[in-house]
Amino acid sequence: MLPRRFALVRHVDYTGVSGIGVVAYGVQFGDGHVVLRWRSRHPSTISWASLDDLLTVHGHGDGTTVQWIDSAEDTLTSLQGLADEVLRPARAFREPSANGTSTSSSGGRHRRSPQPVVPGR
Repeated sequence: MLPRRFALVRHVDYTGVSGIGVVAYGVQFGDGHVVLRWRSRHPSTISWASLDDLLTVHGHGDGTTVQWIDSAEDTLTSLQGLADEVLRPARAFREPSANGTSTSSSGGRHRRSPQPVVPGR
């Protein structure tokens, strides 16, 4: 499983501390570990061994739910797109020559952009 983002949504605030609505955002990693970042005037970040452990402490029974932001399929699709971008061949290196043109590794010649004129130089 790839990392997936989620929102921790509080439906009932039994303690009167966090309020209701989205109270934190988190990420669950492939090995099940969870990192949670609280939304508040004094935000904090905490990690848990599992989502079940997090909900045991902060779930407040049925007063809190997890709303997934990423589905497993969306994450795979976006990562595949990123992998395709990373693996795409780099553009040919162009080395400027003395006459203002550059030569690429493919042998083509390209005109260099004009340099700004600076008075007094």
